[in-house]
Amino acid sequence: MIIAQPNELAGFISGLKLKQRLPLVIGLIGDLGAGKTTLVKYILADLGISQVATSPTYNIQNIYQNDQYQVEHWDLYRLKHLPEELAEPVLLNTLRIVEWINLVPNYQDLIDLEIRIEILSETKRQFTLVEY
Repeated sequence: MIIAQPNELAGFISGLKLKQRLPLVIGLIGDLGAGKTTLVKYILADLGISQVATSPTYNIQNIYQNDQYQVEHWDLYRLKHLPEELAEPVLLNTLRIVEWINLVPNYQDLIDLEIRIEILSETKRQFTLVEY
């Protein structure tokens, strides 16, 4: 799917029906500036979580939650080893999102859904989904 405006992400996320699929692990793959954290912002909105997503590049993990859902937002860009927590099962009503999952060997064994984001232009992105 090609997204030309950030507000089109809401419809894309809604179509994933994330609430019905929890617990779930999503791996995000895309170059720097592709829009991985922006995508997470729209996922939080879809789950009714009012906290604003920020990139977890320096603190490795951010956790967002409301009274119904929890989102673990990980960034593996700077890590040399996989955090042990990522090998543990995801809790009920939890969505684990891992940016740069492709830096982990055999990452497909750790995720349920891969979202690849390809930069087409300054405003256009190609989103490709792979289910595992």
